[in-house]
Amino acid sequence: MVKGLEEMQANIQKMILENKQEAKKAVNQVAEETKELLQRNIPVSTEAGKHLKDDVALSGFKMLSGGSVEKDILYKKEGWRARFPNNGTAKQSAQNFEEKTLNVMSRKALRIYAEALRRGL
Repeated sequence: MVKGLEEMQANIQKMILENKQEAKKAVNQVAEETKELLQRNIPVSTEAGKHLKDDVALSGFKMLSGGSVEKDILYKKEGWRARFPNNGTAKQSAQNFEEKTLNVMSRKALRIYAEALRRGL
C-alpha cells in the first residue's frame, strides 16, 4: 500500500511540474468542496450576530518548494472561537466538526487528485 501512495505522490509531483493548470484546478476543487462541507458541518448559534460558518474563507494559491501548489482553508477573523465548539468546553461536549470534515474530504480528495492525474499526465 505504501508503494502505491508513494507512486501517486510522485505522479502528483510530476503533474504539478508538467501541467500546472490541471494541478491548480484539482487543488481548487478540493479546497472549494472542503470549505463548503466545513461550512455545513459548523454548528450555528441560535444567537443573533456573526456565525462562524460565515467566517470560513480560502487563501490564494501558494507555491511551495518543489513546485507544489496549495490553498489554505481558514477563518477570516473569528477562528479563535472555532476551538470551543470543535474541542468542547467544561459545559459543552466536543462536536469535532473540523475532524469530520477532514475525514470525509480526505477520501474524496484522493479521488479528485487521481482523476486529475489521469487527465494531466
